[in-house]
Amino acid sequence: MLAEDVLNENFNKKADIIIFPILFNTNHGIELYLKAITWSLNILMKSEYKIEGNHDIKQILSTVKSKVCKFEKEKKKKQQFLRLIENLNAYVNELNEKIEIANSKKSDKMDFSRYPLTKEYIPHFYIDTFENVEVDLENFISRMKEIKKNLNLLSCYYLYEFIET
Repeated sequence: MLAEDVLNENFNKKADIIIFPILFNTNHGIELYLKAITWSLNILMKSEYKIEGNHDIKQILSTVKSKVCKFEKEKKKKQQFLRLIENLNAYVNELNEKIEIANSKKSDKMDFSRYPLTKEYIPHFYIDTFENVEVDLENFISRMKEIKKNLNLLSCYYLYEFIET
């Protein structure tokens, strides 16, 4: 909603300021969906109730992929899952490429949208360059709508098709 709002009314350049809350909320939402899917799969596979990855959505997504591949026995279901996360995978990889530029030693790199510097006073990727780091809001909005829809489908699938029955 915030992205759509600034896209429609950006005459005062508020997108440059509000992009950080947009990215923070987006990444946090993705993180929570992935953790919910992980938790459901842990229950279904009777595995240790643990969520790996802290706030690193790349790591959490990797964990979800691994668990889905173990849980789903049919090749068709695995392929369907991979199609549903294609856009998410692309977003996470693109985001991670930007984050890796600034600090490859830091374990939790998702705080770039909360603070301009790390705890060690290392600038994030958008400060460490003289070039603008741009976000195509139209593309962002359409991608995030699809990602949200697919994450919701997946989380509901594992919860209602298996756990709630």
